Amino acid sequence: MKRVLKKVTALLLCGSILFGGGSFVSASETNYFDSSESYTRDGIEVTAIYKKAIDDKVLSIESYAYSAWIQLEKTFLWPNYMQVKEEGLIDQTTTYEKWLQDNNYGAVAGFDTDKFEVVRQGRTTAYNKAKFVNTIQKGDFVVVSGVREPWAPFIGHAAIATTDNWILDMPGYKDGVYTQKDNNRQLQKGAWFDKYKSAWTTVYRLKTSKQVRNNIADWADWRYWSSSHGLKKIGM
Repeated sequence: MKRVLKKVTALLLCGSILFGGGSFVSASETNYFDSSESYTRDGIEVTAIYKKAIDDKVLSIESYAYSAWIQLEKTFLWPNYMQVKEEGLIDQTTTYEKWLQDNNYGAVAGFDTDKFEVVRQGRTTAYNKAKFVNTIQKGDFVVVSGVREPWAPFIGHAAIATTDNWILDMPGYKDGVYTQKDNNRQLQKGAWFDKYKSAWTTVYRLKTSKQVRNNIADWADWRYWSSSHGLKKIGM
């Protein structure tokens, strides 16, 4: 996720230059946990891992209740950590706690809610797909968490809507579909949504004018897809 969010940050910085993380609730000792379930990973209690994520303001209790987070941890985070170690995608000395920190404990991070609003969030389901398709607008940023490409050590994926109907991203090249120098992809929004089954999809909208959002989208389209803003990829 760290590398993915760097791409998003680059787009935002360029957009800000050309055209113009979030707030968290502090938790008290009595409201960290809504479940008594606990177990250890690499000798550390998951309650301690969760508490550190809250204290460091990476997770918020409102967005990730403990009971929900441990389900993510059991079904996705721990299995993926074991897989990337087995496949040699990370240094064998990397601890689970360090890997979680590098992956923001499975949460989307790096978006300042003073500058962004969350306009849509949900799992990849038919109901949420219809809402997603009806919500997405040119200039929106889309982030999926709870998903990891098989060839990548980090969790998460980011994209930008270059029009009201098309989404641009860089899915990676190690699957053999794209080359390292040509791994940009543009899909219609419904088809893009279908690519991330079981993922948690969040749509972020920059709190600025529609014109500024359009300008940022046009810049991304021009820089990473088509210098003529057409459907065919050219000028790369």
